[in-house]
Amino acid sequence: MNGNTIRKVTSFMALNVDGIDKIVYTYSEIDAETGKEITGNQKKNFYVVSKEVSDAINLVKNYILQNQLGD
Repeated sequence: MNGNTIRKVTSFMALNVDGIDKIVYTYSEIDAETGKEITGNQKKNFYVVSKEVSDAINLVKNYILQNQLGD
């Protein structure tokens, strides 16, 4: 990536794989001068080892449980 490229996260998902949280995400690289997409739908992932990220995942899960799945 050079100085004229912007990376934009286009989607992400939190999964639980064998009891360990994992983030799967896609992103696009965009030319900062023209706005044209250089690459799209690039996929990467990582296992969550940070307490801060784990807490954020739990915050979203709890929000869904309390506000979206309630009766």
